[in-house]
Amino acid sequence: MPKRTLIATLVGLASATALAAPGDVQLEPASLRIIPGQNFALNVVVDSGAEKLGGYTLELSYDRNLVQFDTTVATGADALSTANVYNVENDKGTIKMTGLDVTGKGPGGNLHILTLNGMAPTDAAPGTATLKLNAVSLINEMADTIGTPSGQGATIVVTGPMLK
Repeated sequence: MPKRTLIATLVGLASATALAAPGDVQLEPASLRIIPGQNFALNVVVDSGAEKLGGYTLELSYDRNLVQFDTTVATGADALSTANVYNVENDKGTIKMTGLDVTGKGPGGNLHILTLNGMAPTDAAPGTATLKLNAVSLINEMADTIGTPSGQGATIVVTGPMLK
């Protein structure tokens, strides 16, 4: 009997952490498996709950030896229209992203604001790159904070031989 309770509790906890909440920002897909020289795309998705998304500041850090990103960031279907600034620094393994829209986008639990395109360098050794996403701020069109801003990164596993 105690084993069943423990299992049910663990299943309940796993389910609870998988649910998005207003203020959550995540990379999709959450995991990828690629080989050196292979391109990939990650969508940046925001849960603004019942509020419109008016602005964001996000920071991404990654292992620059395993992944590199294009310096041009593609806007998603729900991109903010007033201002978008991206600073991709592959030499440091960081991307800083800021967007603003005075009228707001959404509301919604699955707002696709950006697409980050990248690749594993052709000389990348096998390894796992943990991409850490920090949601510095998320605001609505009235400049009020949306939920508790929280970032969920991704994992990219680089395997196998390089593409020729």
